[in-house]
Amino acid sequence: MSTPCRGDSGGPLIKNVLGIDTLVGVVSFGSLDCDPSIPSVYTSVAHFAGWIQDFLDLTNVPSRLHLTGKGKTIRNGDRSPRRADGTDFGRRKSKRTQAFVLRNAGEGLLTVRHVAESHRNFRIRRAPARLIESGGASKLKVLYRPRKRPRKARTLVKIYTNDPQNSIYVFKIRRRSKR
Repeated sequence: MSTPCRGDSGGPLIKNVLGIDTLVGVVSFGSLDCDPSIPSVYTSVAHFAGWIQDFLDLTNVPSRLHLTGKGKTIRNGDRSPRRADGTDFGRRKSKRTQAFVLRNAGEGLLTVRHVAESHRNFRIRRAPARLIESGGASKLKVLYRPRKRPRKARTLVKIYTNDPQNSIYVFKIRRRSKR
């Protein structure tokens, strides 16, 4: 028999119940040096079964990400920045923040795992909520910071979610250079 060690938190405690391997606990913590003579602490799965089921019910039906900027829909894969939807930051020389709205148009719980941009002039100023309920919304704010010599800058914004149709939602934003 082994005992949980450092880094095993969240691991399973399985017990054979009537010939079926059953999850009965989740590792909370064990000894730092894996000493089996020191008791390990587990969280009872049965105690939290109701909460687990409620959460699984929320994730059992699909979520669907719908993204807008200035009230206009931005489709997944959109590579044509436009001022009308806020994806074209214009020719400004100063800092500028643009807000985008992520809506959950599905029936299930939308999980936003990560948001990333690929160009140093752009930065995620405010990430959206990690969980967005059905019909709910959350803002994503992107900041443009000019360098010493402003010139054209482009980036792809990638939103990683549990949306089964669009698990990675990608759109392009830009700042145009001076004429």
